[in-house]
Amino acid sequence: MLPLESGLTMIAMCKQETGDIWHAHFGAAAIAGYFFAKENRLSDLALRSLTDQSKAMIKRHLRTPAILKTNGCTLRQAESSILEALEPTIDRLHWVGHNVIYAAVSLLAIHELGGWGSAKNIDGICGLLRSFEKQSQVGHGSAIRLRR
Repeated sequence: MLPLESGLTMIAMCKQETGDIWHAHFGAAAIAGYFFAKENRLSDLALRSLTDQSKAMIKRHLRTPAILKTNGCTLRQAESSILEALEPTIDRLHWVGHNVIYAAVSLLAIHELGGWGSAKNIDGICGLLRSFEKQSQVGHGSAIRLRR
């Protein structure tokens, strides 16, 4: 299982593969699970359960093979692009905060890996973040209606 690479792939490909912003939850969860296991002293049972559930989620929701390596995009370029894409909506955390959640877990994973993906992959993450510019203008209730 490659939770960081799989999670980043799901976040980066979300808009292209599904046309919406919600499928990225699975990528964020894969990355969060990795860091939760790494940073906490879980019992063997809890760690095994978390790992099994993460594997099952990735298997079910990863639509394309995980992007495994850096392909022409440096850590600094990725970080700069993601932060730039987040900037227009950073003042709208009161909406639901997904913009910051997706940016934060993506950057955590990219840093942990020492870089990841191509400029096109990073553009996928940035496109997802830019989607919140439109979503936050209509408000949380409207966004929920839009996804149905």
